[in-house]
Amino acid sequence: MTGALWYLIWTQARNRVVRQAKRLKQPKYAVAFVLGLAYFWFIFFSPTRTSGRAPISDDVMLVILPIIFVGAITYTWLAGSDRSALAFTRPEVAMLFPAPISRRTLVLYRIMHTQIAALFSALIWMLILRNSASDVPAFARAIGVWLVFTTLSLHRLGIALSRAGVLERKSRNPFKFTPALVVILAILAAVAHSVRRDWALLTQADGLQEFFTQVLSTLELPPAGIALLPIRLIFEPLAAGGLGEWVLAIIPALLILVLHVWWVLATETAFE
Repeated sequence: MTGALWYLIWTQARNRVVRQAKRLKQPKYAVAFVLGLAYFWFIFFSPTRTSGRAPISDDVMLVILPIIFVGAITYTWLAGSDRSALAFTRPEVAMLFPAPISRRTLVLYRIMHTQIAALFSALIWMLILRNSASDVPAFARAIGVWLVFTTLSLHRLGIALSRAGVLERKSRNPFKFTPALVVILAILAAVAHSVRRDWALLTQADGLQEFFTQVLSTLELPPAGIALLPIRLIFEPLAAGGLGEWVLAIIPALLILVLHVWWVLATETAFE
């Protein structure tokens, strides 16, 4: 990417912060901001909470995040591409599209633009998980969370580009995405079978914590464990008990991220 595009990304992020800060001059936004800070401090920095475990335990987090991940990609594949994944603002279209910039550079620009939201999400989850019983440093867990959100963003972008390619070729073949739909339906069927098999254990769980722990165990066993293996590899760094385990877990997760980058860049689609 050129220096001009990096400058554009930095300027847009800075202007967004300045624009939000100027809103604090209005009483309604100022009051909401103060209440939000007070709630944030109570949840994450209150003396009654900083000495204990994280507000969300590791088992609960390792169930909730993969479910959100699977739900997001399933909805996108089945319901259609997310146009926001490819959205360029009108000024960006006016300045960048006529410029002598390659399509690959524009896609890289879009990928880097999404990193602002991914880094902010990683910061929030780093605060949530800072009192975890894991020995993994907070910065390493933040890298793991960033990797999850970035992979999800790239997957959404890849879906949008793939579907845009079909429209570009004016294909109306209803079976065009059959392989992807078969994979998604197979994953859902495997998860449903595992849940149905262990339904009695899930309903007999004593408390919410034990319920999430049992759900995690259910999803680790076949057939759900096999179907969800790629997604489990993405979340493995978050489940590491120490820095050594984290290093071993981050390698396949980064490989999946690199494959997503390759998929997005290799999709030759005119997304204008």
